[in-house]
Amino acid sequence: MRATLLFALSLFGSLAHPPELFQDPTLEAIMQESPFYKRVIQRGIEQGIEQGIEQGIEQGIEQGIEQGARQTSIENIVTILETRFPGADVSALRHRLETITDLNRLKQVSLSALRAASFEDFQASLLG
Repeated sequence: MRATLLFALSLFGSLAHPPELFQDPTLEAIMQESPFYKRVIQRGIEQGIEQGIEQGIEQGIEQGIEQGARQTSIENIVTILETRFPGADVSALRHRLETITDLNRLKQVSLSALRAASFEDFQASLLG
């Protein structure tokens, strides 16, 4: 009962007074025995976990979309090169293309693949 009363006092007291007034380690240790204190802490933990999961999902989706866009860009570049230069060893460039992480750079490479006069010119623009 004492722990619950101290917890209630600090909770409602902090509405009218600075919260630092109620931050005494001895009192806090007693308040931790209150079932209400434990419930508030548990709820905070659950909310933190839920927010973390939501942020993780959002971040994972964004990364997945970006990775998919990169892979699609690389596949498109390879297809363009294979179509424009049928005898060229396009597969040898795949690893180099996969090292490019910037989508804007991949767009530029794609345009180079469309505009290059020869496969050798494309390779030179890719390395340069």
